[in-house]
Amino acid sequence: MTKTRIIGRVKTLSCYFLCWGSAVAIPLASLRWFFPFKLVGSSPAIAQNLSNVFSFLQPALAGAAADAVLEGKTGEMLSRAMAARDGQWCLFVALCFVTAWLISLTIQLCWRGLFVHAKKVAQATTRAIRLYLLSMLAIVGVNAFVALICYLLGVQFIEGRNGWDYLLYFGGYVLNALAADLCFRLAAPAVISGRNAFFKRL
Repeated sequence: MTKTRIIGRVKTLSCYFLCWGSAVAIPLASLRWFFPFKLVGSSPAIAQNLSNVFSFLQPALAGAAADAVLEGKTGEMLSRAMAARDGQWCLFVALCFVTAWLISLTIQLCWRGLFVHAKKVAQATTRAIRLYLLSMLAIVGVNAFVALICYLLGVQFIEGRNGWDYLLYFGGYVLNALAADLCFRLAAPAVISGRNAFFKRL
């Protein structure tokens, strides 16, 4: 393996780690560190909402839903119920986001794998651009769909929700699409990329 290829691979891996690493780290870190300062105590009853929508989950979520009931509780019991509700909601938000992140990354890597050993450069580049557009559409669609689920099952039930809620719960999906686009354009296989090409070479 030549020095140029080694440098190229290091740059590609660095691009992936920076883009996709930031896309997953920023939302999860915000959920861990920012949520307690701004949005604690505002969480919806996600376990109960899931049980209402998906009846087959009721047996599994019965205990969690009971722990998060606020009505009729005071003092320490109320504090525990609010903490349980916050914990369940944060877990649900994190699972939704990580699911969208994994699907987005998988789509992007599958696209890249199709053109690593491309032979006919001109035809491969044209096909790569076409599939890039379709892949980005799929990634945006996946993230929009998961974000919609998060909204319908939880966010819409948050009383007095504001810009912080939308930023914390949906900002990560925008980062997923941005990370995918950057890796498409900057970390494409060497055979279809170039300094002045559609897919840039780092």
